[in-house]
Amino acid sequence: MVGIEEYQIGEIQEDGSLKIYPFYYDVKSRDPTEYEECRKCKLLPVCMGGCPMESIRKNGHPNGPGCDINKYVWKEGLKFYLMRRYPNIFSKESLIKNLGRIPDKNEGMWDFTLPTRR
Repeated sequence: MVGIEEYQIGEIQEDGSLKIYPFYYDVKSRDPTEYEECRKCKLLPVCMGGCPMESIRKNGHPNGPGCDINKYVWKEGLKFYLMRRYPNIFSKESLIKNLGRIPDKNEGMWDFTLPTRR
């Protein structure tokens, strides 16, 4: 991890070879199914527990969920894709026709809090 010696994963040697540090293997062996928050999340297959550096910021250690930014990016990315791919569905006219109004941006239309997997 850049800038934090304790969390360095390796370095490129003068001859161009790569020197791997032990923390690299810690990061690569993270198992997000060990984290309850991840087990319940439908984004687990694409997120895989998120960034170890984000986990350090959030949890104080790399072995935990580090996905807050991922959830936002996936949500906004999906929203952007759907609105570009299907503009007729998300036009003001279509929303008013189908819903009777334009949904508030904080409304659950794009919410990722669906029932958890069993």
